[in-house]
Amino acid sequence: MPGFGAAPEADGSFSFVVRSAEIHYADADPVTVTPEQLFEGFASNQMNPTWDRVLGDPGDLERDAEAMDWLRERATALSVNITSVPTDLSVCWIDTEIEIDDGAVAPATCETTDIKL
Repeated sequence: MPGFGAAPEADGSFSFVVRSAEIHYADADPVTVTPEQLFEGFASNQMNPTWDRVLGDPGDLERDAEAMDWLRERATALSVNITSVPTDLSVCWIDTEIEIDDGAVAPATCETTDIKL
């Protein structure tokens, strides 16, 4: 039987999470990136779970040093025409809800995690 993850709720709403991040620099404007850009080359079904695991709030744990090295390298690679080194990453998750019948989008706020690069 197929999954119903992409089906609207019984009340006619459809919920999903919008993910984005800003790469910050000491002397340049931030660059906004999506999971597809940051995790380029990953299987499409692994981008959002990887985003949540690697960039989510680690709680009391520290991020793996190898993962942080990779994240710094990716942030630098995505810094097209910017000569300064990325300093931090501000990660955003927006729980979004759309009303299917009229297309109205419910107001939502960005839940953030800041990562020092």
